[in-house]
Amino acid sequence: MTPRFQELERVFAARRAALLDDPSGTVPEQVLVLETVGSIKDFINAVKRIDGLEWMAELEAEFEPDEDFFLEKEPEKSLGGRLYLVLFNQQALLSLLSLWKQYVTDPGIRFQYGQNKWKSLFENLRDIRPWDWTDRLRDTGIEDFWRERVEVGEERVRFEAELWYRQHREDRHRSEQILRQVIAELEGQVISSAVIPEIHYHGVLAELPIGKIQNILERVDLRLLQCEQVMFFRPMGQAEILVSGVEPLLEEAVPSQEASFLQGETPVVALLDGLPLENHPCLAGRLIVDDPDGWSREYQARERKHGTAMASLIIHGDLENREPPLTRPIYVRPVMKPNPLDFNDPRAEEMPWDCLPVDLLHRAVKRIFEGEGGEKPQAGNIKIINFSIGDKNRPFDRVMSPLARLIDWLAWHYNVLVLVSGGNQRDDLVLDASREQVVSMAPEVLEEKVLQAVVKYARQRRLLSPAEAINALTVGATHEDTCNNFYTGYSLNPCVTKGMPSPLNPVGLGYRRTIKPEILMPGGKQLYQERYTGSGTETKMGIVVSPGRPPGQKVAWPGPNRGISQSVAFTCGTSNATALATRTAAQLYEYIVRELRSEPGGEQLKDQHIGVLLKALLVHGAEWGEAYRRFEHLFRTPRNAQTFKEFAARFFGYGRVNTERLFGCTEQRATLIGCGQLGDGQAHIYRVPLPPSLSGRRDNRRLIITLAWFTPINIGHQAYRRAALWFEPPLGPLGVQRQDAHWQAVRRGTVQHEVLEGEKAVAYTDGSFMEIKVNCRADAGQLSNQVPYGLAVTLAVKEGVNLPIYQEIRERIALLVPVLPT
Repeated sequence: MTPRFQELERVFAARRAALLDDPSGTVPEQVLVLETVGSIKDFINAVKRIDGLEWMAELEAEFEPDEDFFLEKEPEKSLGGRLYLVLFNQQALLSLLSLWKQYVTDPGIRFQYGQNKWKSLFENLRDIRPWDWTDRLRDTGIEDFWRERVEVGEERVRFEAELWYRQHREDRHRSEQILRQVIAELEGQVISSAVIPEIHYHGVLAELPIGKIQNILERVDLRLLQCEQVMFFRPMGQAEILVSGVEPLLEEAVPSQEASFLQGETPVVALLDGLPLENHPCLAGRLIVDDPDGWSREYQARERKHGTAMASLIIHGDLENREPPLTRPIYVRPVMKPNPLDFNDPRAEEMPWDCLPVDLLHRAVKRIFEGEGGEKPQAGNIKIINFSIGDKNRPFDRVMSPLARLIDWLAWHYNVLVLVSGGNQRDDLVLDASREQVVSMAPEVLEEKVLQAVVKYARQRRLLSPAEAINALTVGATHEDTCNNFYTGYSLNPCVTKGMPSPLNPVGLGYRRTIKPEILMPGGKQLYQERYTGSGTETKMGIVVSPGRPPGQKVAWPGPNRGISQSVAFTCGTSNATALATRTAAQLYEYIVRELRSEPGGEQLKDQHIGVLLKALLVHGAEWGEAYRRFEHLFRTPRNAQTFKEFAARFFGYGRVNTERLFGCTEQRATLIGCGQLGDGQAHIYRVPLPPSLSGRRDNRRLIITLAWFTPINIGHQAYRRAALWFEPPLGPLGVQRQDAHWQAVRRGTVQHEVLEGEKAVAYTDGSFMEIKVNCRADAGQLSNQVPYGLAVTLAVKEGVNLPIYQEIRERIALLVPVLPT
């Protein structure tokens, strides 16, 4: 490493010399990358003890083994590591060089108090180097984006520059001014900028002439790429939504439905999406549209597709089912609009090109709860936010996106459940079969080939930002709807097993291998069609987007002319699944507020617990079921048996939500809910009575426990999640064992969902109970806040087993007096 330190000193000296004649008086600073194998706990504290060092970030990394670092038992296996990013000046560099020289002279040396973490770092140091222009481009997709813009001949190209977030306002101002100067020198302009201190975000939306972009791609001019103030250059964040540019081939009139609201009720659901068609018979009188930027003026009626479909699904569900609509209006804020550069008719709906998506979402949610520009809050009673938009230019790759960080902070700060879609995977499926074989395959064989293709290319089918957000509930789609008899023509139906994840679904896991998406909801049967470019032993199948006819979920849709019609369409995707999850959450809200609060003890269901309770209850209905058993049959082997459940969770999350279990109990099934707040080192113990009729019996019983919470976040800490909550499932009292997701995987996010089953006879006396202890500890630095959580517990035996489980638990719960913790 000594030559590395010497090279670092030389590079910094060259930069300092280049800035000596700078009239702006810029202080030479650079970001230093410290690559380690493994992690150094609380290294951030050691950085803060050296003057001139400023902590920037901590990123996960993976390294190939070399002669210095390898696993003795598995020398070919990749190594996990960290990138520690710190800003340094000349003073800090000299201090760091001094520490290094002391360590090289005496590896056993003990540094002064607070600096021994540097010794641990030196022992595991794999590389040390400046953050350079290649880092600003790596894995961002910006170069492909720029090349696309060059190919289509755009005159000027917009992109995002994400700056290093500086703690002091003067430093942030200076950083942005330096970048603005470089952009001006390149004949470009800054369109907008945004600073959000809560998530350490500083972004600039910039525009350059296409010729300057060409020079950058050809490495003729590196002035922009070498701007030290920039962390990453990124494409403009754009929506990935499944909407066809073709008008519906089939239109079907729907009866006008009168609004039947509960008197005086305010909205609890906010839809952040495209602008819906407000006068559609399915939506008329049911929306509160807030359009502070006046986008409706440039939004033609026939272009209002995605927002109309999402609003329809939230209010009515699949129109084929003819379910009762929600009894409250929903608040709608448009965050997409037609792309002015799209020359198709109708134009595509996208996030706007004249502002940063992170800034837009931040302002939109802040306006809901706090107001804007002196106005009062627009919908302060919102408990659920639907954001069914994925950024096609930002698949998740170990680093939390600014949009995901923002959603995590918003969920925590406003105590609101945010539902996000996992993102649609529009890439072709490459089947291991010839075209002749594919068209003649039995449905079960085709499904097998499709699943094999999804598994094989899982690395390319990642979550789309902001689906990795840990406080949000991420929703994936199952390949199902209520259309059973439909004409496929030359298209193929890829899956036939009930509840199978849709081929459109992203493949998890999320940040730090959290289970993502957490839940699956019906997203419609997506048909595929073989590409005629395939040949040989492989066949490519691409998605078919034809909203005019089944299969899919029937939704309200703008008409082909001026949009004023009773049109419907059939659509598919993870956005649909997210809208249905939002509808279920809204129905649960009414159930909690109107029914459970009237029960004995219902006064404990405070408003501050509603968001986490909705989160817990949605996941509580999830189960792997028949689809997992099919998946297990195809892919589980003796070699992967130990890790298979964690592998399966990448596709199934916690499973498909069985909504029937969420809204009531049976004689054979009882559900209990609890809620509270915990701080670091605190715990709550719940005592659940055991039904005496089950004692000593060998009947199959199922115990489901779900714990959900919102955590504050620590942007500078690699662990990120400040609060870790967990419980140990009580296996003994009922003789049950863990099923479904792996026990370690369920503890990594902000939802722990345990499914336990057993049929062993366990004897106990009347008055016995099982304990569930909810624990809380700090996970990423200090935890000074009280963390809200929701808990749901279900005990059930199979239907038809004549045991009064519900009644016995209810009677024994009524005798208990809640004791408030001190």
